[in-house]
Amino acid sequence: MAKNSVTEEECQAMIHKSFRTPMVRFLRERLEKAGCAVGDNFFKAVTCDEEMAGAYVRREGVKVCSNYVRIQDDVNMVVIRELIHVFDDCRSANLNWSDCAHQACTEIRTNHLSGSCHYKRELLKGFLKIRGHGQVFLGRQKEWTSSYNSTNWLLQTSITPAHQIYGMCQKKSYASLVSKSQLLWFGCQGCYGSCMGCLLQ
Repeated sequence: MAKNSVTEEECQAMIHKSFRTPMVRFLRERLEKAGCAVGDNFFKAVTCDEEMAGAYVRREGVKVCSNYVRIQDDVNMVVIRELIHVFDDCRSANLNWSDCAHQACTEIRTNHLSGSCHYKRELLKGFLKIRGHGQVFLGRQKEWTSSYNSTNWLLQTSITPAHQIYGMCQKKSYASLVSKSQLLWFGCQGCYGSCMGCLLQ
């Protein structure tokens, strides 16, 4: 449990407050246009056994872990991140959540689109190196993705799908990324061999 975490009731109120933020409104509008509208009851505050801020559960909705969030910004980020996963799930017919490569791709995509990699957030978390923070952040997320999906960890080799996809991402420049609207429209469909293909194809 996070220090100074909130109750489920407080968390649910924070979830509803997040609906007014521009990014959450934008994502929900895009989901509606894509034929995957999500209502307010799609989001639920819960108490989680695992140490995580929240998760998208297919056919159930977005769960926000009240015992691992502390402030409104924490909740906003969980809702934004999980809505991007919802969008990928909606738009990508070939997305397989049990496949490490697919999961790594959508995690890397989510980290960049959600703003999780922003240097101010990294500084607040205690990661003080400014230069190259995006690559370092993705490296941490890559490890998290691989360990989270332990059933697909390839023990027989040090080169996992997550490492391969991250390696391709690290060699690319993110300066040429198109707008968030375009990125969301392209989705992650059928391009898991390359993270940048996932982002831009």
